[in-house]
Amino acid sequence: MRFCANLSTLCNDIPKLTERYIHIVQRKDYQFDAIECQNPYDVSVDDWKEIMSKNKTLKWILINSLPLYDQTNGIPSFNDYQQIVLARTLAYAKAFNVNKVHLVMTDIENESERSKIIDLVYQAATFFQPHHIMCLIEPISTRLNYYLRSYSTAID
Repeated sequence: MRFCANLSTLCNDIPKLTERYIHIVQRKDYQFDAIECQNPYDVSVDDWKEIMSKNKTLKWILINSLPLYDQTNGIPSFNDYQQIVLARTLAYAKAFNVNKVHLVMTDIENESERSKIIDLVYQAATFFQPHHIMCLIEPISTRLNYYLRSYSTAID
């Protein structure tokens, strides 16, 4: 059996994400095989690279994209989405050598917005495909109008 540590949710008594990373990778008794992180963006790519070069590195499995709902009001065009969210997410994905990115989308108010979000998801998958990165959408949000907040919506 293999285990993946989520830096965003484990060891919250350690305030800095980078310090959590160092703590987790140095603790042999934790026996984690991999790392995932919901929001690595508070630390620069260069700082992450430096920290990983100085410490044992576990395989990075997954990161979340920047949350679209924090980046813009409304649903942007794909070109804006690429500039606002995807380019920075790709830089981190490459630095961590992850092959999975969870696309964190935004709230929707109607069927037209739902259609726009679905288009963005497909376009994002096309954007990441040449980099061999799979896009994921996780139906787990507690936001009331968030696109894809439940498994039943995902099935539809």
